[in-house]
Amino acid sequence: MKRNLALLCTILLLLTWAAGCQPTAQVLQRQGIEALPAEEEILQAQVEQAILAGETSFTINLLGRQRAVQQMVTETMARLREGESYLAQRFLADYGVQFGEEWGYVPVTIRLVPKDTALLADLIQAQGASPKPVAYDQGQLEALLMDMMQDKTPVAIRFFQEQDLDQLNQQIHQDIVQLSNRNYAYGYLVGNGEWALQTCRQPEGQGYIALELTLTYQADTLPLSQIPVARSGLEMVESLIQQWAAGSPKATVILEGVRPDETTLFAWINTAEVNSATLACEGDSIWYEILENPGQRQIGRYWLEFGVPAERIAAAQAELDAALEEELARLKEQVQGLESREAYRTVYQRVMDMTEYDDAIRDATEEQTLTEEMQILRSAYGALVAGRSVCTGYARTFQALCDGLGLDCWTVNGYQDGAGHAWNMVRLDGEILYVDCTFGDTGGRPERYFLFDQETLEARRYEMDEGFVVPW
Repeated sequence: MKRNLALLCTILLLLTWAAGCQPTAQVLQRQGIEALPAEEEILQAQVEQAILAGETSFTINLLGRQRAVQQMVTETMARLREGESYLAQRFLADYGVQFGEEWGYVPVTIRLVPKDTALLADLIQAQGASPKPVAYDQGQLEALLMDMMQDKTPVAIRFFQEQDLDQLNQQIHQDIVQLSNRNYAYGYLVGNGEWALQTCRQPEGQGYIALELTLTYQADTLPLSQIPVARSGLEMVESLIQQWAAGSPKATVILEGVRPDETTLFAWINTAEVNSATLACEGDSIWYEILENPGQRQIGRYWLEFGVPAERIAAAQAELDAALEEELARLKEQVQGLESREAYRTVYQRVMDMTEYDDAIRDATEEQTLTEEMQILRSAYGALVAGRSVCTGYARTFQALCDGLGLDCWTVNGYQDGAGHAWNMVRLDGEILYVDCTFGDTGGRPERYFLFDQETLEARRYEMDEGFVVPW
């Protein structure tokens, strides 16, 4: 039966050819050949489908005579590239067409040379493999802006339902102005926003509007996805410490759900500066800028300014890094197998052994006559490299070594008996205790200042700076 059917189809083809007619799609289909009418809408649909699928070539069989099909394909492809198809105009760098020869239909192979594939991939991810236009509103625009700012994407495209182009342009302008004041990230990241609108037609005739948004970003800003979010003073302090230690001159933090006043904010930044134990120079002043907005989130940038040339700080930092690495290598061998209390004691003794208290730095600090070199010596550089410092250098060195050994430690800034002072807080078996390497070294009774408790701290008239942040 199947053999007779195939023979019948062959006879029909021969009769059609003899009559000078073209076979129909149904006749070709019986021969296993899929052929489509040679129509512009069909070709456009195939081209756009291939673009969205990331294909670089495809073949389509079009019904008709050779010359007519070639003319239709050539003219249609040119019009698509010139703007009749937004996808072809925007995402094709070039194309090529090759025509085959078969009786009754023309195999057409179209080679596509894509461009801006990342831009297309973003559009597909946002609106689907066959992007469907959505109704425009400010929420849609803000969502697009947030998507772009995550990685500082310069250009993005979205499709919106057809409407009056002038009205949409005015609405986008108003929304951009409002969002620049309301959105917590826009004012920080974006220097300028531009957009272009184009009315487009899908193959079936449905209209839509393509919005192409271009953002120019502020220099020296981080992508939104790389900015840490802090929901407390401690989280902000820890983020500042990490960013400064990594070499970021301006640390950037998103505060969420917290709105500290200026005094509290300064105390948080001061806590971070004091606990930046591995920096080779003490900050001369603290600066910050916060982008105000009515939302739950605020972006701020925080930085230290130094009264020492950058070249000198860089050289000192290299020396400190090398000295710290060498010292930690020795200490790790010494504390191996020791309980935490004895490990703390080893570090405590080592800091006192390597450091001599420098009265000249103390006097210059009180008289506000610190030299550039003294500002460096007030850091851990003083103890680890130069062998002389004051309380800040002792405390930061103790913290840097404890951090390197995995021992809980925090540097505390405040007063002792009314005089400015720095010491350390540690956590041992869940108990908060204190260590004062400075007085342990200069007071003649080292045990008196090793791992003393809160009651003793208060009895000795230690007081933390107001608003100073502690982790435990």
